[in-house]
Amino acid sequence: MRVGVIRGDMPGPIALMDLEDVSQFNPTTEPLGQERRIGRPDATVVGAALAAIPAGSQGTVNVSGGVAITAPTQTLRIKTLASAGFTVVTVGIAVYASGAALVTAVNAALATAGVTATARLNGNFLVIQSNAPGVGSYLNIDSVANGSTFNTPVGFAVGGDVTTVPTVAAVITATLPVGGPLDVSTATLVTTVGDGGTTAQLSTLADSIAPRFVDTDVAIKSFQVGMIGGFRSASYNPDRNRIPAIVNGAAISVVQDNGVTAFAAPLTVISGAVHNVPNVGDITITGTNLGVSEVDATMVRVTASDDSRYVHLDQAVIRRTLTGGTQGSVAPTSIVIPASLLAGLGAAAGSKARVQYTSLVSNQFTTT
Repeated sequence: MRVGVIRGDMPGPIALMDLEDVSQFNPTTEPLGQERRIGRPDATVVGAALAAIPAGSQGTVNVSGGVAITAPTQTLRIKTLASAGFTVVTVGIAVYASGAALVTAVNAALATAGVTATARLNGNFLVIQSNAPGVGSYLNIDSVANGSTFNTPVGFAVGGDVTTVPTVAAVITATLPVGGPLDVSTATLVTTVGDGGTTAQLSTLADSIAPRFVDTDVAIKSFQVGMIGGFRSASYNPDRNRIPAIVNGAAISVVQDNGVTAFAAPLTVISGAVHNVPNVGDITITGTNLGVSEVDATMVRVTASDDSRYVHLDQAVIRRTLTGGTQGSVAPTSIVIPASLLAGLGAAAGSKARVQYTSLVSNQFTTT
């Protein structure tokens, strides 16, 4: 998950103190301690990440398997200063057997023409980037109509492409404005800063705006019922004693690792419990976050309708039981309890079910 602070009226950063202790962790099974203080994006930190990113343009043609450069598609018109004129770069006419071979040829042509830019591959696509990274870095590839015919075989835009790495403030506004939304997805970062950044550089930029937390059980519990959950609540207030009063509202936005999709981890809640489903005597419980089949971390308690007796059923017992054609099962949204496990209870409509998954306990639900 990634966490970004969306309030701009707090007196200081927030402290996430219910995550893994910074000073105590098991390096073979746990992430580095994740406790930390986070605030609005720090311009200095974002600037440092941005300083490594050059302006660049990426083609749309897969060149990994090779490409043929033939007349008249060998001419690239390019400049790395807005005030300068375009330089004509001539790429050698040849059939290049691989993307790497094409990159070598383009770099040789750029060097010969004296252009301060470099070619590289981003996966299967050719990227040309300025040699001067950071805010203000500039790259302009001319249009095909103006003679930049090399655009065609590698997929640079027919109408040309101009990229300038924006200011730190502009990047923050585009990805995490006050009030949200948080969006540090690769697509948004590329739209904001251009194609010059590598995957690692864009990840570093995203981290400087909305740090990533490993989705451990501790972190998920914090999201559900702990400090992360409190800070993302609509009723959060950084200082209820402030005069004039500060309006309630979430302090943070939490998204998945992709940087844009809202993170979700529902609480353990029963929404339905039905007798005689799927077979006579069985109970089927439905809801959210009831457990997973891979880990035995669920416990179910079923109490008789008159509250005189109950059974505790461990997930391992439920899963091993097969009777009357029903295999007991535990899944995130459904638990099936075979009738044989309820025989001593005399279960009938009106009994009560409760589920505990890890340390979270559900509501009690009366069966029908």
